Amino acid sequence: AQPPPLREEPIVLKLVLEYDGALFFGCQLQPGQRTVQGEVERAVGRLTGEIGDDGLSTIRLVLASRTDKGVHALGQVCQSKI
Repeated sequence: AQPPPLREEPIVLKLVLEYDGALFFGCQLQPGQRTVQGEVERAVGRLTGEIGDDGLSTIRLVLASRTDKGVHALGQVCQSKI
């Protein structure tokens, strides 16, 4: 038998982001494009080990706002359950 999990409920991770958007196609996920959300989800997935069978992060962010292609942000808030 396996030991019980350390926590029953997921932890809510809050992140406050600052970025130069010059090299991003906006903040929201877009297939085939580099986005802030995609990069942060990938990084958090690597940190937590939450990677699916396809090698991609299973982490999903909820963004408080969004930016368009090339737009910078200071203090953009997002959260994820881990």
